[in-house]
Amino acid sequence: MAFFWQQSEASIFLVTLCALLVAVFMGLALKTQRGCLGPIFFLSGAMSNIVDRMVYGGVIDYFNVGFGGRVNIADAMIIGGILWAIVFYEQNKKIHSTH
Repeated sequence: MAFFWQQSEASIFLVTLCALLVAVFMGLALKTQRGCLGPIFFLSGAMSNIVDRMVYGGVIDYFNVGFGGRVNIADAMIIGGILWAIVFYEQNKKIHSTH
């Protein structure tokens, strides 16, 4: 069991490092802090799911909503990040097409 934990720590470190590098490069490409929020939310949600699966064997970050359902926080961040990036891209496209 100790070997598995050491292997997971290295995997978590590598996944985190890769995600941070992707976020930095996306931020440099987008050149604005607002534009980086979508990719950051997306990567944070994806990393959360990956780490949960490596450490706990499954996703654990659920919360109950009022009508009897459960929502995965990381999945909500992924969807929110994608929506944010789409809206930001469309707004920038409109701004740049008018100039």
